[in-house]
Amino acid sequence: MAAACRRLPVSCLLALLLCTASTNADEEANLTAVVKVHSKNRTISLSSPWRKQSPRPVSGSGVIIGPGQLLTNAHVVLNTTEVTLQPFNSSERIPADVKILAPGIDLALLEFEPTGVLADVKPLELADESPKVQSTVRVYGYPTGGDSQSVTEGIVSRIEHTSYRYGTKGMRIQIDAAINAGNSGGPAMVDGRIAGLAFSVRSSANDIGYVIPTEEIQGFLKDVEDGTYDGKADFHVKFQYLENKTLRRKLGIPADTTGVLCHGVREQPDSPLQDGDVITKLADYDIDNRGRCRFKNDISLSFTRLAIEIEEDGVVPMTVLRDGAEQQLQVPVETRKKLIDYTVGRSPRYFIYGPVLFSEATADYNGAIESAISSGSASQRRAMSFSKSMMQASESPLLKRMGEFKDEDSKEELVVVTKLLTHATARGYRALPYFFTVKSINDQKVTGFAQMVELLRDAEGEFVEIQFHDLIADVIVLDRQEVLDATEDILEDNGIVRQGSRDLMKVWNNKD
Repeated sequence: MAAACRRLPVSCLLALLLCTASTNADEEANLTAVVKVHSKNRTISLSSPWRKQSPRPVSGSGVIIGPGQLLTNAHVVLNTTEVTLQPFNSSERIPADVKILAPGIDLALLEFEPTGVLADVKPLELADESPKVQSTVRVYGYPTGGDSQSVTEGIVSRIEHTSYRYGTKGMRIQIDAAINAGNSGGPAMVDGRIAGLAFSVRSSANDIGYVIPTEEIQGFLKDVEDGTYDGKADFHVKFQYLENKTLRRKLGIPADTTGVLCHGVREQPDSPLQDGDVITKLADYDIDNRGRCRFKNDISLSFTRLAIEIEEDGVVPMTVLRDGAEQQLQVPVETRKKLIDYTVGRSPRYFIYGPVLFSEATADYNGAIESAISSGSASQRRAMSFSKSMMQASESPLLKRMGEFKDEDSKEELVVVTKLLTHATARGYRALPYFFTVKSINDQKVTGFAQMVELLRDAEGEFVEIQFHDLIADVIVLDRQEVLDATEDILEDNGIVRQGSRDLMKVWNNKD
């Protein structure tokens, strides 16, 4: 028996055609706003900071978010010497400049001249908030394996707060849409708007990709409105759970009150939080007895991590119980710079005095050790594990002072010796098992890199004595005149063009 057929009214057919046309137009806008990013990047050497490696080609993806503005991942253009954009379905290469780089959260803002093929491209809009779990997501980009644009589809499988790079923490979306090398910087679209930016995959599993959510992108764009990137805040408070009934009874905490017991805020003596406060809320978010809050999309989040997501102008509102009474506090989050920080996109500053290579202390060194221990070859793991154990045994400031913050008016810097260059003046001194931190020059305390160069420049007498904070470090004594006479030969023998970084050479050459 033939199936019965019913004709659709003309108005329904017209609506269907208009809807299809609108969908196709939106899809075309998505495609044209996503471009291929070509970059030539250099590798930075921590042990030989003067060395400039030959640029290597890197490609990724990017999305146009405004006239002449493109968003991509920082790792696509980190240490770049040249960036060009290749539009959709075009072989043209359009020059671009890196305006703002935020390697911690892995975002970069590029500028280009919106002419030619890119003149009429419609920018894509950011979603207001992250999609819900199980939402359908489409990822656009230029993965390796072909030159044309790729579109993959999947679902949002998880949203969580995690660590990114260089000590930065933030929200992250996990999806099961295919993401491969080259997809980095491409948009993940939900309902026609940018839900996030693809940036990583889990290499040990199939179909697990990661996306930087729109909230992190919005925070980045707001931060850089003044032309500089200040970075995400941090928040460190000492606390303990309030699950124990006896502890709660002693503190007089009502049965229906949840929260955590505060034991002070690390390195923030002016914080309004006091030892003994019971922190019950962050803004309108209740804190449970294990310090967790329910955030957007029903995400369970530590209150210390939630604080850096909801802070405004450097403060976060908190509700505490103090002496049995409820109080509302405006608690500052940590926005100061770290004493030992990452170089993020530049070579460490250095200075060579005879056979001694001095460098600024950076967190990159600790990061390289941890990376080798966790994912290096067997020989690398052994070598770096040994170096770390030596650092711990000798109370290296590179470990002990990692995480300390600097006051805004502080000029303190840690200076390390990364190695002794081969020369007769260094003969008899043991090779350094790791980077030693300089304590003094001729018994004068070293408080900063430029100040240390001044001490070397103005040294008098026959000898220059270098002492270190590290307990296992040898004292290095050099013949001052012999070193001055030998420095040029040492530089030439090691293929080093400049004795030090430009700012430090100005100090060295400015003797009155």
